[in-house]
Amino acid sequence: MPLLRRVPKTFLKVFLALAAVVVLVLIVGFAYLDITHDQMVSLPEPTGPYAVGRISYDWVDTSRPEIFTRKRSDKRELMVWAWYPAKHMSRAGSASYLPGKWGKEREKRIGVFSFLLRNPGSVRTHSFADAPISDARSRYPVLIMEPGFGTLPTDYTTLAEDLASRGYVVFASAPTYSASVVVFKNGRVAKQLPRASFPERSDNAPATRASVRADEAAGNRLIKVWSQDVIFEMNKLQELNGDPKSVVHGRLDLREIGVFGHSFGGATALQVCHLNSRCKAAVDLDGTPYGSVVRSDFGQPFMYFASQQTGPCDRECKLSDEQIRRIYDHSKGASYYLTIRGARHFNFSDYAAISTPFEGWFLKTRGLLGPIGGRRGLRITGDYLGAFFGRYLKSEREPLLNGPSPKFTEVRFESR
Repeated sequence: MPLLRRVPKTFLKVFLALAAVVVLVLIVGFAYLDITHDQMVSLPEPTGPYAVGRISYDWVDTSRPEIFTRKRSDKRELMVWAWYPAKHMSRAGSASYLPGKWGKEREKRIGVFSFLLRNPGSVRTHSFADAPISDARSRYPVLIMEPGFGTLPTDYTTLAEDLASRGYVVFASAPTYSASVVVFKNGRVAKQLPRASFPERSDNAPATRASVRADEAAGNRLIKVWSQDVIFEMNKLQELNGDPKSVVHGRLDLREIGVFGHSFGGATALQVCHLNSRCKAAVDLDGTPYGSVVRSDFGQPFMYFASQQTGPCDRECKLSDEQIRRIYDHSKGASYYLTIRGARHFNFSDYAAISTPFEGWFLKTRGLLGPIGGRRGLRITGDYLGAFFGRYLKSEREPLLNGPSPKFTEVRFESR
């Protein structure tokens, strides 16, 4: 009997000891997550000779009603960011990665788990807000960049800064009501709406014929809006170029415009260039094509970046491959198809370079980041983007486009 009485006490002591260990581990773990949330990190350095300026615009397309709101008087309004070659700023601090209310509103969207992710205020950019444009050239070719669905232009700051440092003016809009959040100049906030989204489907659910058709129909509807956004931006550039108060006044070479984007933004780049001849070249970063471009022969030079497929290719995956291969095979211009070994879908964004350890682990377990080094993947993407637009917008010799490169052995290079 005395032994039996001592047994519960022993169990209680063991339980309390284990509970103390668990509490200690949780305290240390949460402290680590809080530290990594706010730990300063710099984006990859731009590789071009120019310093980089950044500015934003609030543009309203008065000719187009906003279809995602219920007020008939609402017009389509876009926040547009621009990165450009700038005069060197020796004393100015770099621009905020996601300034002011943008960062606060995005963290609200994430909710209580925002501490697990990188604090936008802890990311150091290489851009200078409202810096004067460089006088090194009289005019600079223009690139229009479209983000992926649910993301923001600033999520691709690494690529935008690198291209601006190479001598391009890069414009990028946040697709209103499709982006996670948009903050306009007057402080008004537009959050992502289901009406501007694809049909929701469980990540684990198989892609059936019906679900693929539903996604295709939704994509075809939405790409009309995004394509009109980009064409509206092209129209505004003429006005901006003629405005004496604009930082880019008279400096935009509107004869040389390229469009590129990631994911649904990449699909938009192809569709815009199919619809509008002002686009001289297009790049799709791992985006499934939608719209009339899928059934037509593509006329301009284009490049497609593919992430490496892992596991079996389902019906949705096969449809995407068939569509991009058709565009590649029937293109009337020069075509490039690059597959980056070890890259996944988000390796084309800043997430690859600035994610916290937890965020990186989570994205890898979801198959969104691959084993390739994040900065290495972005360097590969940036160099091929620079070479492609250098050849087709600047008429420069670009040996990188001549075939497989020993510098980038991770890339499977195809061209025709």
